[in-house]
Amino acid sequence: MKKNLVMILVASFLILASLSFASAITLTVTSPNDNGVYDSNKVLFDLKTNDKSDFYYILNNSEDSRWIKLCSKTKECIKRVRFSKDGKYNITIKAIIYNNLSDINYSSKTFTIDTNKPDLTIPAPKKSNRPGTQPKNHPILLPTSSKFINDSIEFKIKYNEENLEKVNLYYWINVNSAIKKNKSCLAGKNQNCSIKPLNLNQFNDKNIIYWVEIIDNALNSINSSIRNAEVDITLPSITSSSNLINNKKVTFIFEIVEKNFDGIFYKDMNSNKPIWKSLCKKIEAGRCSTTKSFSDGAHNLSINAVDKAGNSDTEDMEFTII
Repeated sequence: MKKNLVMILVASFLILASLSFASAITLTVTSPNDNGVYDSNKVLFDLKTNDKSDFYYILNNSEDSRWIKLCSKTKECIKRVRFSKDGKYNITIKAIIYNNLSDINYSSKTFTIDTNKPDLTIPAPKKSNRPGTQPKNHPILLPTSSKFINDSIEFKIKYNEENLEKVNLYYWINVNSAIKKNKSCLAGKNQNCSIKPLNLNQFNDKNIIYWVEIIDNALNSINSSIRNAEVDITLPSITSSSNLINNKKVTFIFEIVEKNFDGIFYKDMNSNKPIWKSLCKKIEAGRCSTTKSFSDGAHNLSINAVDKAGNSDTEDMEFTII
């Protein structure tokens, strides 16, 4: 009797275990992807179970967290869900077998919605100092615009993008000579990033076009306006220089080779506060002649001839006013 009872209990246990194992729900979440980025506020939910189920989701860490039903009594739930704003979402999905409320499975997902295209502006190129030739406080080095660039140029970009993927700089003469330079820049609002192009020397004395492309994590992209500039990597050449002193007035005469001449500047290193001053703004037949007044005493001038691309040639000149 006892033996039969034990066998009945064991058989009952095995049957219940078998039924429990057979009815265990599996939940497969094809979408949304964990850590995915979506460029629409309507996110596809693609869910599957091994038995007819009711599907729900809940926004975690939300003030009005509640379970929202997606589908009823189905093995496959495909539905687009609208989210109210851009941002990062953490959700939990659950599936319940509709005739067995105790048979439940859960899956948590985190994803980002980014429907905004990057906001991008690109100002004129920012000129970099050429070591040994261009002084940092030279007045010609910070123009508001430039139609000439040299091989030390940096393109400065301003943008707003919280989910930045990458920044691409394109420059070329024509489609067959296109060059792309990408750079990892910081994400965020009011960001600045500088990109230095490569191999500009191959475009010397030629006009190039250039623009910048910003791409976010959702693969939204935006291009800056297209600009153009002439590449000039040839330094000005001061072939001769002299001065004539008449009392406190000094006449300077320079012979210069430079097709894109911008000016000659000087700094008196014997001054209490040496600063760059304009000496000559134009040349005629390759010559610049100008007269300046100086105080009594010794003067040690650093002279810079600069072209419109920011290239320069430097020399020193000393004289004494008695």
